[in-house]
Amino acid sequence: MDLSLNEQQRMLEQSVRSFVERRVPRSKIVALQRSEIGYEPETWKTIAELGWLGLLIPERYGGGAGSLTDAAVLYQELGRGPVPGPCFSSGVLSALVLLEAGTEEQRRRFLPAIASGAQIHAVAITEPARSWDRRASH
Repeated sequence: MDLSLNEQQRMLEQSVRSFVERRVPRSKIVALQRSEIGYEPETWKTIAELGWLGLLIPERYGGGAGSLTDAAVLYQELGRGPVPGPCFSSGVLSALVLLEAGTEEQRRRFLPAIASGAQIHAVAITEPARSWDRRASH
């Protein structure tokens, strides 16, 4: 089995790497992490316009219908920066949960907003009063 990147994936890799070097230099990362929202809205908007937030979302919901390998290439390069912000939690985790477990109405309502960057989503793993700790209330 050949696991090497195809031409399109190599182009994506180079595009993302170049974007990160230009838009999110390491000198900005600490300042962004200390900011109230943790990311730069203008960079978020550009990432959405490039279609990266909707890479795993089917075209019928406003996404790019990319593969998991495409997403691995994208997020490896965003992580190389690292680019701070909710890209992975919104564009991957939340999008995949909606695709796998959401109703059709939920998919139509939320996936286009995730793909366009109009909404930021996160997956809730546990309730505020709960914990993974063995001492947590049950």
